[in-house]
Amino acid sequence: MSEKINLARRENNVITRKEEDSPNSKIFGKFNKVFVSGMIETELEYDFQFRWEKFYRTTIAITRYSGTVDLIPLVISDMLISQDTLKESLKGKWVEITGQFRSYCKC
Repeated sequence: MSEKINLARRENNVITRKEEDSPNSKIFGKFNKVFVSGMIETELEYDFQFRWEKFYRTTIAITRYSGTVDLIPLVISDMLISQDTLKESLKGKWVEITGQFRSYCKC
């Protein structure tokens, strides 16, 4: 593939642009990168605690061009959001989230 095509793909890649604009490049792994934008469908609710860090769960609604809505579960650390944010209602607000994708079986 030519260098010109690779450069065009890199410039049009939203994840690459977010990574380059991010003040904290440590949130991006070499291969595990994700950028999600959509509406918060459910309020943040406490999920679990690991050592000193609390984690909260919510769902993000993402509408495809076809009109189909995907509901993406999201778990976020309290270290990434302020205490004031936890107190206010976030349901229906537009968010852009950049980070890593991790999956697990909650059986």
